[in-house]
Amino acid sequence: MMSSMPRVAVGPGGGEFNGTDFQIEALFENEGRRRGRPDMGTPVMKIRPATHIGQKFEPLSIEHRPFRVHDLPNSPMKLFQTFLPESLIDNWAAYTNESPGLGPLPRPQGGRQERWKPTRASELWIWLAILLYMQVNRRPRFEDYWKSSGPSNERPDHSIVKYMTYPRFFLLKRRFRLHDPDSITSGVPHPFSKVAEWSDIQQAASTRFWEPGTNIAVDEGIVPFQGRSRVTVDMRDKPDGEGIKVWQLSQCGYLLRWIWHIPGGDSGPVGVEFRRGGMHPNPTETKHLCATQAVVSALIESLHISTGNVYVDNLFSGVDLFTVLRYKGIGATGTVRPNAGIY
Repeated sequence: MMSSMPRVAVGPGGGEFNGTDFQIEALFENEGRRRGRPDMGTPVMKIRPATHIGQKFEPLSIEHRPFRVHDLPNSPMKLFQTFLPESLIDNWAAYTNESPGLGPLPRPQGGRQERWKPTRASELWIWLAILLYMQVNRRPRFEDYWKSSGPSNERPDHSIVKYMTYPRFFLLKRRFRLHDPDSITSGVPHPFSKVAEWSDIQQAASTRFWEPGTNIAVDEGIVPFQGRSRVTVDMRDKPDGEGIKVWQLSQCGYLLRWIWHIPGGDSGPVGVEFRRGGMHPNPTETKHLCATQAVVSALIESLHISTGNVYVDNLFSGVDLFTVLRYKGIGATGTVRPNAGIY
């Protein structure tokens, strides 16, 4: 709705998208608004504590390795385009021009949709820059940025009006599409399939200049979002409780990898094979773990590191996870629950 805080909206049937707040808002804004489904946190498998202790302990020796930041591009724009390459914007322009618009519904003669003209990559760059500006300079309505001061109403001047008119901005907001509807992304369900390409680019870029050190951390996170979607949750014990849940791996506050999450008993972390019920007698692989533990192993595997130490909280800690990580040469540090199966 135009009266709400500015968000990225996508036309019906068009591409909808994350990784960043902008992406999540672009993905789900079009689906309307409703309260996310209650989610009091991911359920933890209850395991009986061990009744005996081992006779021999072999410590895992992990050499400390500091993180490294490699040489960055020579301009902020080049760095930005590492995460959002020009080739992707070219594709978005093509997808947007192919967008069917609002469909066969009756529209008033002379409406904005009738004034649509194909866009170009150069124009989309300006449009995206305006969206970023709006995230920094918040106003109640989109159109407020284009309103000028009057005798009895003093308003700030926004330089973005020099680069794009409000009707054109509105048209692009309605028709913007960032995926090819004819393509199929294997293993990534709707709606995340629509942003899989951009997500992969961002995750690859995140470690292009940052070489992870020994100590990393895995936790669940939430991207604030109040739109209507089957993948939104309402985790009321979190500061930003309502939104899209993700599993994330980071170091020193820098996000390196993430995995989408679909709520529901038969769902879970997207693209992660995990054990559904029962116990594995000798866990050595990610697929032998329950969902919350498998996601830790999967995130670490995606970094392609040979050794390291991961910090987790008691949502993830357990004998099976620590066993699998040790098998991979990865140490673990974390709090535990009484039902984590640890002596």
